[in-house]
This record gives sequence, C-alpha cells and structure tokens, in this order.
Amino acid sequence: MLKKRIKNSLLHFLAISLVVLLFSCKKKTAETLLPYAKVTFTLSSNNVALDSGEVDYYVFDTEQAFQTATQATTPSGYVLSGTVTDEKIVLSQLPSGVDHFVLVRYYDTKTFPGFSLLYTNEESTYRIPALGDQTEAVGELSLKPQEGLLTFYSKEGNSGILPIQITIGSDQTASVSAVNTTALASPQTIKFRKGNYTAKGKSTSVTVCEWIKNVDVLPGQNTMVELEECEYGHVSFYSESGNLFPIVVTLGIGDTLGNLQQATIPSSCEDPAGLPTLLMPGKYSYYAYSEKSACAWSDTFTVAKGDCKLIGLEFCQK
Repeated sequence: MLKKRIKNSLLHFLAISLVVLLFSCKKKTAETLLPYAKVTFTLSSNNVALDSGEVDYYVFDTEQAFQTATQATTPSGYVLSGTVTDEKIVLSQLPSGVDHFVLVRYYDTKTFPGFSLLYTNEESTYRIPALGDQTEAVGELSLKPQEGLLTFYSKEGNSGILPIQITIGSDQTASVSAVNTTALASPQTIKFRKGNYTAKGKSTSVTVCEWIKNVDVLPGQNTMVELEECEYGHVSFYSESGNLFPIVVTLGIGDTLGNLQQATIPSSCEDPAGLPTLLMPGKYSYYAYSEKSACAWSDTFTVAKGDCKLIGLEFCQK
C-alpha cells in the first residue's frame, strides 16, 4: 500500500513538472518568434532629393482607409515617425499575415528655407501583401509634391498705397509692404495645397485700389504673382455760398458719397473741407440735392490717372 502511494505521488509530481516545462517552452517560443514583418522602402521623387528630412508614415488595413487618409489633414492610422536616411525608411513591427496599405508624408524643408512642403505617395496606392513572421521585404515609393507657394509683389507705381492686404479663401492672408519684391519673404508668401484659387488684394490706405487674381498653386514650386499698378484720380465736391444744407451727393445710380454741411471751397482734393473721394479712371455721373429746398444738381465728369478734380455746386435760388 505504501509503495502504491509513493508511486502515485511520483506520477503526480512528474505530470505537474511536465506541464510547467511545456508552458515555459511555449512562452519562450512566443517571445522569440514574434509575429511581425519588416519592410525597407527606398523613396524617390522627380522634384527633390530625398536624402534626409522628417517623415511620417501611416499603415492601414484597407485601401478605403488609405484613400480616406489622403484627404485628411491629420490621418488616423498606425502611425510611425522618423527620419529618412540615404533615401530609405524602414517599417518594422508590421503585423504579419494581413495586407497593409502605406501612406508616406515627407516634409521638404530645404528647397524653400522657412517653409515645409509636403510630399506623399497618395496618388498611387501602395499595397504590401501579407507577409510571414520575421519576413524582411523591400519596396520603392515614388513621392510627389502636394503643396506649393504663392509670393505676391507690387509694381513701383503702387509705392504710395502700401501695404496691400492679400486674402485667399477665408483664413489665409499675406501683406505686401514693398514694391518690386521678387525674393522669397515670409510676410508676402503663403503655402497652399496644389490647385486653383482666387486671390483678392486691397490697399489699406486707398479703398478704390483692389485686385482680383486667379492663381494656380503649382506643386513644389513658388509662383510669383504681380499686383499691377493701380490707377486712380482725386475728386472733391463742394458747395458755393447761399445754398441750404445738408446737401446729399450721390454717384452713378444711388451710390451715396456723403453730405455737404457748409459752403467751403477746399484748398486741395484731400482737404476735408470738401467731400473728397478716389475714383478709378473713367466717366462718371453725379446727382446732388438739398434736403431743405427744391435745389438739385447733376452732371457728368471724367477722371484720369493722377487727376485732382474739384466740382462745385453753384448757388441755387429756388
């Protein structure tokens, strides 16, 4: 009986030891043979040398997720960040056994100092087929620029109406504060996604001077946009003595210029004693009337570049 008990205890001990040994071996195997793959990519571009620079790369499980990410400012996916070395990036720790889709975002900071232009492979989907555990593979990604620069500059004739405020869309602005400036300078240069845009320029000192430009942002390039010389003339209205005030002055059809409150002959077109305005070259009509009498005045006049035209409203006896 004693021998039988000893034999059973020995068998029980051996069984437990075997389970522990198997578990230890299995755990060691799992740590040694990780279910990951590694891919080394060589980057290429026809626009810029990709020898070094910051890069983000995103890995997706489906092509649909890849396409969605190309339209996002900040893609959502399995993200890795690092640097490009010898035109190569390495994607390690890729889960094995499934397909992957890779989006690479490279930031060129050398071509235009002070600006970081985005390069991606978003125009061509790159699929990594399912790889086995510990598999090492190589591939090549061709990156294309997705952003460009717009630099605005002004002609010499606009020197007296600077600065000129530039607006593109609802939130992108630049300020042109010098003339004949063709060098890259941050205050007057804007980075944009490639495409076609409408740019609007307006002098902050001469309200009549405005520019509307249809501009193309070329990927990987700096496009110079010239603001032509703004031509305008000065016109000022005034009233002779004896008229009843206020007198309302309008231009064209109902475009109210303002009111004359007293009879004063201005000394110049800028003299606030009159009713000064700036107009682009052309032919105009005006209509003025007294709010306290039946007196009214109307006529046409022509404005040329650089004009100073004083228009007086004669005494009305009505």
